[in-house]
Amino acid sequence: MTRILKSLLVATLAIGVLWGNNDSSKADKKESAGYSVYMEGLKLGTKKKFEAAKTALEQALELDPELETAVFAISVADDFLSGTIKKKPAEKLFKAIEKNEKGDSKKALKEAKNAIKADKKYPKSYYYRGRLYEAQSLYKEALADYLDATKADPSFTKAYLRRGDIFAFTNSTQDAIESYGQALESNPDMVEIYARRAELYEQNSMYDEALADYAKVLETQPSAQIYFRRGMILYSQEKYKECIEEFSGAVELDTSLTLAYFHRGSAYYFIGKHTRAVDDFYNTIEVDSTYTDAYYNRAVAYAEVGLLKEAVQDYDKVIELDPNYPKAYYNRGRAYHKRRRYSQAISDYDMMISKDPAYTFSFYYKAIAYDDMGKKKSAISAYEKYLSVASPQNEEQIKYAKSRIRKLK
Repeated sequence: MTRILKSLLVATLAIGVLWGNNDSSKADKKESAGYSVYMEGLKLGTKKKFEAAKTALEQALELDPELETAVFAISVADDFLSGTIKKKPAEKLFKAIEKNEKGDSKKALKEAKNAIKADKKYPKSYYYRGRLYEAQSLYKEALADYLDATKADPSFTKAYLRRGDIFAFTNSTQDAIESYGQALESNPDMVEIYARRAELYEQNSMYDEALADYAKVLETQPSAQIYFRRGMILYSQEKYKECIEEFSGAVELDTSLTLAYFHRGSAYYFIGKHTRAVDDFYNTIEVDSTYTDAYYNRAVAYAEVGLLKEAVQDYDKVIELDPNYPKAYYNRGRAYHKRRRYSQAISDYDMMISKDPAYTFSFYYKAIAYDDMGKKKSAISAYEKYLSVASPQNEEQIKYAKSRIRKLK
């Protein structure tokens, strides 16, 4: 009746973001080494000095590679310098970026609109206005602008990606999947799209698709978190041998990944490799000495290989960390029982009964412990109590309890 804790937890991936999607706060950015140079570059762009603006923005990126909006602004400057657009839309777009950086989103929207008026076929103006709308949670307007951006440039990967992210955020799963697919059609090498789509697939229980997309990420970007996510999917499907390989990949890249050790240990247990399970729960505890479930699972695995003293010590630790952990009392009672320490076993069965009276095996083994001690009256009373609470489906135990009562009377 001993069960290892089968924890299925969902971890959220920290997936790479696009420029401005999850930038650090403005206060943090203003403290960065490149921020003042970045603002200088934007100012030069508003004055139509695009070559100088590009130089300043490139210097800002060298000082602070996290200024991702600078990459976008450089691309606008490049478009003017290559003759793709004229001065006015480029100037207006620089003004929009500068106003937004200064916290004036209303004027930023106005300048983005002016950029679109100046050149209705320039996709980046639609895209930037979409980003401004999105920042204000105006998703309908943002989606429309991203759509216009892709109409103007069918290879505009980030516009498809932003549409996908909005659809995913608003639970329009199929639309999100379609948008991510379009993004990949325009740029099949953009690994973060596979990661985002895989997470969406996983959230919607489309596990085969999620595994395939996570595999695409791993082809170019080995990641402990991605191996872990693949492992968790396979673990949830009880494909233990396969998930062990994924968890092994995770801890090879990140030896501090507690949950990978923990779930690999559980997987080893379920395929009968109890010694390896013990090793992984040990690894879990090495990383996190307060991980209660790891002590519990290691105790269960110890019991499977006959190391009852060690099992008791781990159950002691579980109860020390969490006095309200009913199964730890029950399983420690079973370990004491097997070691013929009947009084301690009965005490633990009673603790389990007080905390979870619905778990009727505590009553059953309490009766057997009294029986093994030779305390006939206490055994009969305990067997009768068990029969009063036993589930009809436990026919074997009920039959045994009745037979023992007859023999003891």
